Amino acid sequence: MKTLVRLISVHAGFPPPIMDHRVATGYGDRHLDFAWLQSMTALEFNGRVHGQDHGACKDEMHRLEVLRDERWAVQGCWSTMT
Repeated sequence: MKTLVRLISVHAGFPPPIMDHRVATGYGDRHLDFAWLQSMTALEFNGRVHGQDHGACKDEMHRLEVLRDERWAVQGCWSTMT
């Protein structure tokens, strides 16, 4: 699914993203699924487990908040297919 999302974003006119970009934070390293470094924009692809497991969803929300504290504009993309 990540490949499909990457292809759709490029087809929509966005520059090619950096895949699995590492960001060092005060809570350890975080990896962004899709990152556009110049604008500090990220898209995170979340699979089915995030919608089915409250703990996984809570961990993901904390992770996204940490990235936002580092000045990243982060948007989650949810899927039930992975």
